Amino acid sequence: MKKISLLSKILVLFFFIFSAGFIEVYAKDWNKITVGTEGNYPKFSYVDPAGNLKGWDIDIVTEVCKRMGAECKFVRTDFDGMISDVYQPYGYSFWLNNYTT
Repeated sequence: MKKISLLSKILVLFFFIFSAGFIEVYAKDWNKITVGTEGNYPKFSYVDPAGNLKGWDIDIVTEVCKRMGAECKFVRTDFDGMISDVYQPYGYSFWLNNYTT
C-alpha cells in the first residue's frame, strides 16, 4: 500500500515537472498606462489654472512611468464612473484618487 502511494506521488510530481516545461507565460505589455483620476483633491491631484493635472499622486505616477519607459496617460473622470469604465475598451490600468492609506 505504501509503495502504491509513494509511486502515485512520484508520478504526479513527475507529471507537473514535465508539463511545466510546455507552459508559456506572458506578462502584460506595459508600454501604455492609462490612469483614471478625479483631479479634485489639492496636494494629491488637482487641475492647475492652465488645465493640467498636478499634485503629489500625479508626480509619483509620472516618475514611475518614466522609470518603466512607459507612456502614462491621465484621464479625468467622476469617481462614480471609475468602476464602470474599467470594463470599457479604454479601461484604466489603475485609479488614482487620493489614496492615503
